[in-house]
Amino acid sequence: MGDDFRTYLRPSVSIRGWVLGWEAGWGGRRWLVFGSWWRRTSVCPGERGDGEMNYEIDPVGIEKKSMAIIAELVGEREWSLGEKAIIYRLVHTSGDPEYAELAVIHPQAIEAGQKALKGGCEIITDVKMVETGINKRTLSKLGVKTRCFLDNPKSREIARETGETRSMTGIKLAEKEIAGNIIAIGNAPTALFALLELCKIKGIKPALIVGTPVGFVGAAESKELLIREEPVPYITISGSKGGSPVAASIINALAYSLVEREEWKASLCFPL
Repeated sequence: MGDDFRTYLRPSVSIRGWVLGWEAGWGGRRWLVFGSWWRRTSVCPGERGDGEMNYEIDPVGIEKKSMAIIAELVGEREWSLGEKAIIYRLVHTSGDPEYAELAVIHPQAIEAGQKALKGGCEIITDVKMVETGINKRTLSKLGVKTRCFLDNPKSREIARETGETRSMTGIKLAEKEIAGNIIAIGNAPTALFALLELCKIKGIKPALIVGTPVGFVGAAESKELLIREEPVPYITISGSKGGSPVAASIINALAYSLVEREEWKASLCFPL
């Protein structure tokens, strides 16, 4: 039987996702049906009969399906709800289920992070990319702001004089702002080393350290030092993996656990 004799039903005319009419195929004929309005929000990926690709277009639908896939990939674990939210968000952001094995979450990290956010702390980042990846609309509901000292003119000047990375000098310049705030380091191992030095030598205590620097020079070592010295509660990733999006995703997971996201209000799925 040729293609002309397929039986099918698909949207025919649509504007911005609203379907104005449907096309049906049966017995070698094509039928157009108008007059019904449907919101096309859940389309499974796959090739249509006309060679075009169907794909999910609804943001909440995409995220819900992603979380369902992640649940299958990582399986059942003895995680708390907060740990699960962070790990699912890590896997969702990276596309890598191995993060479920690499994540290291201090026993008091989630409580410390939530307490700081509810108290209207600041989030200090090592690079702008971490700051950019954090959901500002969610943070605004908590009265939380972000800061990055990377582009501070003094940071550039000191880095030129000392030969240090600007991320490292930025953390040093933030010294007086660190105590009681959340520090998110997603790019530079040197920034994490500098932070740990401030904690050890000067006794400075941030509320939480999110340390996920990435790379092959110093990244794994800086995170191992964080785990070993344990100056305050922390969340990190073992080994060379990590990065700015990973650090931002951890902050977002903590914030989402405290604030109902507008796009999830009509959803029955827990917004991990």
